[in-house]
Amino acid sequence: KYNGKTIFALLKLNTPLSYMTLFWKDIVMTPSVVARRGVFEKAGKFSSRMLCEHWDMWIRMFLRAPFIVVDRPLVICRHLGDNISQTRCLEMRMGELYIREKYKGEFIRRGGSKKELSERMYRIHKGIARELFRQGRVREARPHLWAWWKARPLRLKVAWRLLRTYV
Repeated sequence: KYNGKTIFALLKLNTPLSYMTLFWKDIVMTPSVVARRGVFEKAGKFSSRMLCEHWDMWIRMFLRAPFIVVDRPLVICRHLGDNISQTRCLEMRMGELYIREKYKGEFIRRGGSKKELSERMYRIHKGIARELFRQGRVREARPHLWAWWKARPLRLKVAWRLLRTYV
């Protein structure tokens, strides 16, 4: 309960749930959430623009009401080789990039480090560029390679090696 009202119940976590934790990690299991209907309605529906639509919704809900962590397992998960997280890595990374871009202003307002944000965005762009190069989609990889290089200009040799490898 929070101020006498039950708001959310979530999967057991090892770290306290804060906006920063939710911003960096997609840790909320969809079937483990219990919330009042009004909170869902205020947050809006799942966005079908990306693969990480549930993560976007949890952040929107968190910005409207606090989360409470239930200190016991509520959901059992199994991960198979053909899970979406295994077979659609590029789409997952693109969704992660979308989330970080959409909520980076809120992250900074809540005291997040611009340097840390830049470092993590660099890693996402790097992963997307690599995957696109592996698939032979060089034209689509260029903006991500450029964003990666802008975040780490001293990595020119690494970027050049990547271009030579996949082009």
